[in-house]
Amino acid sequence: MHQGKVMMELAENYSNLPAVLAEIVQNAIDCEASRINVLVNMKQREAIVYDNGSGASDEKIVLALSSIGKTLKEKNRYGQFGLGLISPISVCREFNFTSCPVSRKNNYTRYSFVTKDIVAQENVSIPSQAENDLQFNADGKVWWRSKVELRGITKDRRASHIELEELNHDIVVKFGEEIRRRGIKIDIILIKADGSKSEKTVIAPEFSGQKLEVFERVIEECGKVKVELYLAQLTRSGRKGTITLGTFDNPSRISMKQFISCTGTMLESKVASALASGIFEGRILCEKVVLHTDRTRFENNDALFALCEVLELWHKKVGEKLIAEEKEESSNNRFQRIGVGVMPYAEMLLKQTFFAPVAQQISIGTIGTGHAKVPRGSVLGQDEGKSLSAEGLPFEEKDPGAKGGDSKGTTNTQKEHTKHRPGIVYGERGRKRTEVKGNSTGLRFEYIEMEDFRIPFDFDAETGCVSFNIRHTDWGLCEEDDSSLQNYHIAVITTALSLQLHRRHDGGVDPDILKYAHDSLRHQTFAILNGKALLATQASR
Repeated sequence: MHQGKVMMELAENYSNLPAVLAEIVQNAIDCEASRINVLVNMKQREAIVYDNGSGASDEKIVLALSSIGKTLKEKNRYGQFGLGLISPISVCREFNFTSCPVSRKNNYTRYSFVTKDIVAQENVSIPSQAENDLQFNADGKVWWRSKVELRGITKDRRASHIELEELNHDIVVKFGEEIRRRGIKIDIILIKADGSKSEKTVIAPEFSGQKLEVFERVIEECGKVKVELYLAQLTRSGRKGTITLGTFDNPSRISMKQFISCTGTMLESKVASALASGIFEGRILCEKVVLHTDRTRFENNDALFALCEVLELWHKKVGEKLIAEEKEESSNNRFQRIGVGVMPYAEMLLKQTFFAPVAQQISIGTIGTGHAKVPRGSVLGQDEGKSLSAEGLPFEEKDPGAKGGDSKGTTNTQKEHTKHRPGIVYGERGRKRTEVKGNSTGLRFEYIEMEDFRIPFDFDAETGCVSFNIRHTDWGLCEEDDSSLQNYHIAVITTALSLQLHRRHDGGVDPDILKYAHDSLRHQTFAILNGKALLATQASR
C-alpha cells in the first residue's frame, strides 16, 4: 500500500476549508476542550486553531497515523474514522500540529505535515520536533494544549471560500448539543483577502419554539427513530428553524440539507420541503443509520430508506397539518402587507370627484385608541377582526387643522375633522378597532374564501369594505408574486368603485354591466400576468 497516496485520497473527504476547520474543531471537542479559538487570515492564506483539551502524546499521534481509516474513538465521540489529523493536507501546502498531553506542562511537540512530501512517500514518516520553550499556563499566553497551523491555503476559490456566518452555522449544526451541554466557548476571527476583519463567538441556543409531541417509531431495518421537533419562533423575516439528524450513540449531527441530499429520491419531495422549510427546529435521531466517513451524510442502505419511510409517516400524521396552518397564516400576513401598500392608491382614487358619490355612501367607520371622543350614540361596538391602518402613508391629503396621527392610525386631535378617512386592512397583525356611525369613514380590505368561487370580489358600500375572494381563479393566478398581486388589488379596487356608480337604488346592478365588469377584470388579470413578458419580448427585438 502506498501510504502517502492513500492518506491524500482519504483527506479529500474534506474538500474545502470550512470542512477542514469544522473537523479540527470536532477533534478539539473530542479532546474535552472547553475553549477553542479559530483564526483565519485569507490575506496571508493561513489559519490557526487553538484548544485547551487533553492534548496528544507521541504515542497517540503514532497510533493515529498508523491507523488512518480505522475506528479509534469511542462511539460517543464525534469522530470515528481517525481522519481528522490529516484533513488539512487537502486544502493547504503544509500544516503543523503542536500538542502537549494533559499530564505534562512542558512536553510540547510539533509535527510537520508537508503535502508534497506525504504524497511522495510509500511509507509515510512525519517529522517532529520538541518545543522546549513552550510551557502550559491556563491563564497565560500558552493556555492551549493543541494548536493546528495551516500555511499556504489553496488558491482554488471553490475550496478556500469561507464566510464567517456559514462557518458558525456549520459548527452549531454539527456540535450544538455538545456546545450547550458543556458550555464550550468557541471564538472565530476571519480576516478576508481585502484585509477586512470580522469576529464571532459561537452561540448554540436551546430550541425556543413551541414544542411538538415527540414522534417515535421502531422499524426493524432502522431501529428506533425519534422525531423531537418544535415549531420555530416567528420572526420579522419568518420562521428560520433548523433540524439536525444523527444517531443515538454519537453526538455528531448533519444538517437537513445534507440529509435531503444523501436521500436522493428516497424521501418524498413534499416531506423534504416541509422539513427544510424553516417552520420546524429540533433533532431527528435514528438507531441504525450509518454516518459516512466524511460525516456530512448517511450511508445509502436499508436503514436510511426505512428512516425516510418513518419521516413520511410523521409528515402524514403531524407535519402536513402544521404546514397547511403555517401557509394560511403566512398568506394572511402577506396579503395584509400588500393591502397596506396598495391602500394609499385606493384612498387617492376615492377622493377623486367622479367617485364622490361612492365616498358619501360609506356611513360606518372605525376608530382606534387615542381617537377624539365621539358621541356615545354613534358607537356601534368593536370591529370583529384585527386590522392595520394605512393612514400616514403616501398619497394621503393632510387636513391643515389636524395635529397629526400616530403609526397605529389613531388621531390625537381633540376635535374630529371631516377629512379623517383612515383606510384599514384586515389580517393577523394589528389590533381591533371600534365601529362608529358617520365617523372616520374610509375603505377597508379583507381576504376571505367566498362560498361561490366564481365571484372575484364584493363591495359593501355602507362600510366601504372591499372583500377579495381568495378562492377565485384570478386571485390564485396573481398570487404567485407580490407585484402581480399588488396590480390585481388595484384592478379589483378600480372595478369595485366603478361598478358601485352603476348600482340601482335597490342595490342591484344590471346583469350585462356586471358581466362586463367581471370580464374586464379577467382581461386585466391577463395583462398583469403577461404584460411584462410581452414588453420584454418587444424590447429584445
